[in-house]
Formats: sequence, structure tokens, C-alpha cells
Amino acid sequence: MIRNETFIKREKLKKIRLGYIGLGARGYGVLDKCFSEMPDVEVTYVCDYKQAKIDRTVKMLTEKGRPAPKTTMDYRELVASDEVDAVAVMTGWESHVEISLASLNAGKYTAVEVGCAYDLSECYALVEAYERNAAPLMMLENCCYGRREMMALNMVKQGLFGEVVHCDGGYLHILPEEDLIRFDKTSGDPDLDHYRIYNYAKRNCEQYPTHELGPISKVLGINRGNRMLTLSSFASKARGMKQYMKDHVAPDHPLQSLEF
Repeated sequence: MIRNETFIKREKLKKIRLGYIGLGARGYGVLDKCFSEMPDVEVTYVCDYKQAKIDRTVKMLTEKGRPAPKTTMDYRELVASDEVDAVAVMTGWESHVEISLASLNAGKYTAVEVGCAYDLSECYALVEAYERNAAPLMMLENCCYGRREMMALNMVKQGLFGEVVHCDGGYLHILPEEDLIRFDKTSGDPDLDHYRIYNYAKRNCEQYPTHELGPISKVLGINRGNRMLTLSSFASKARGMKQYMKDHVAPDHPLQSLEF
């Protein structure tokens, strides 16, 4: 790994000063249940484009006895701050690369939520930013650290399956049920600006491929002695979402005419 004196000095700090960008359902939940509980992390700055989400987050942190962080609606202000050592990018997918590049170019340790990039050009841009700035970048693939995934990896390492020659996995959710509150008026006002909705509409693909590829890569030693040589991707017609809307959601729902 590329090293420089700035990062060597930061490693001696007792607390990591974290700047946190994106306070929606996922971002708020991870901050509430994870980062805010860590004694070696101080959340010094938070950012979202909605003031109500900022206010809710500050309230949550102060009620837990944490110092109130600085706030902004402009991520560029956060990544430029001298009070931030590391940045967590928890926004919608479309902005992950833009914000991560700004963070890396500011010399910050950068953690970006799963769904790091849309295409190879964005992957190369992130690698080049890391190489220019020596600022470490990590994609936060939570499924690599789930209890069942860690259990399976431990069993593989103990040789309980013999030599593993094949793995399969998937993003095995019934998506309309998982996203019910976003689609169904009866659950409250639908979250029409949630990033997943229009990705479902415009992209027929596996939206979270690393949820299974991450743990499988650890089992098979990918990038730990083995590597992927080819990759193929196929998708069937997208019909489930539209049928769910027809069968379960009110006819006057604002997304009823959307073609998924």
C-alpha cells in the first residue's frame, strides 16, 4: 500500500474523526446502530441535501451523549474540513463516485457504501485517485461480514467442505415487499425520490452483485491467489415489480404508470 507521513500520523490518533454523507434510511440506520456506538469514532461532520434528515441525525447523536457534529448540505464543505479524518459515503448510488473522488482528492480515508461504481471507467477513476493521493478507499460490502457468511468462510478454512470447486449466490429478496413503504401508499407517503426506484425502472440487472460475489470471492480466494478471468451477465424480462404494483398497490399510486 502507498504510504505517506499524514496517514502514519493519523494511525496514532485515539479517535477517528468521521465525516458522514447521506442520512437516508440506510445512512441513518448504519450511523445509529454502528458508528455512533463506537468509542473510537467521533462523528464531527454530517451532510445531507435535506435539512430534516440532518436535524434528525443531530438529535439522535446528542441524545446518545455524543457531541453535536457540524452540519452542511454541501459535501464539498465536509471533505475539505480539517476536522475530518475519514469520510463515509452513504448516499444514493448515482453520487457515490463523484463524492468518493472528492474525498480521495482531499486526502481523506474514504468508505463508500455498496454499489461503488456503475461502470469500469468509474472504477479506474477511483483507482487513479487513490494512486495520486495515497488515500485508502474501501467499499462497504456488509455481506462479507454477516454472521452466516463468516460462519461459512470459517467452515471452509477448517476444511469441512473439502476442496471447494463451485459456489452460487444471489440477491435473494422479494424486492417489492422489502421496499413496500416506498411503493405502497397505505404505509405512508411513498418515498418517490429514493434512488432504488428509478434504478429498478432503468436498469435490468442484479443491483447488488457484490452481496454474493464478496463472500464467494473470500471462499474461493479471489484476489488472494486466484482471480476472475471472464465474467458474463444475463437478465430475464423485468416483470415482477410491475405485476406487484398491479396486484397490491392503489391504482392512483404515483408510480403505477412506471415501467420497471
